[in-house]
Amino acid sequence: MKRIVSSGKFAPIALGILFLAAILVGCASSPEPVTADEFIAAAEALSFEVYESPADEIGHLAEVVTSSLTASRGTASVIFDTCIDEESARIVFDFFSNGVEELFASPRSERIDNRLTWNFHERRSPTALTIAIRVDNTVLGASAETAEDVAAVDALIAAIGY
Repeated sequence: MKRIVSSGKFAPIALGILFLAAILVGCASSPEPVTADEFIAAAEALSFEVYESPADEIGHLAEVVTSSLTASRGTASVIFDTCIDEESARIVFDFFSNGVEELFASPRSERIDNRLTWNFHERRSPTALTIAIRVDNTVLGASAETAEDVAAVDALIAAIGY
């Protein structure tokens, strides 16, 4: 029986194809940033009350944040910041991510995902959630303290595609 492809030549090609596929899948799964108006529409559709956060509420981050919105409902609070650029958004994400660790010290689960245009840090239990998400130059920080409000935050995050 004649072999068509030797296994020594096929293995590097197969690994290369698998590596390329993994890269493409990873790039395709990064969310697209939403605008402040899209965030407001999604939050209001889910019965969140949305208001603009004044500069003194965001303190030292006001230098890098061009727009800050807060959506609240029950114990749920979701902050959506649009920043000057991606580097500024990384600074805000780091600030929110530190809050995830401080506010929810003993999680049932924790998930961290860092990519070129996207960062994600979440701690959750069935009745509590803290989360920080960066997509390009936008950052979302959220917390909730009841199962119902955790579900509402999850629904908002899904609605905007983050």
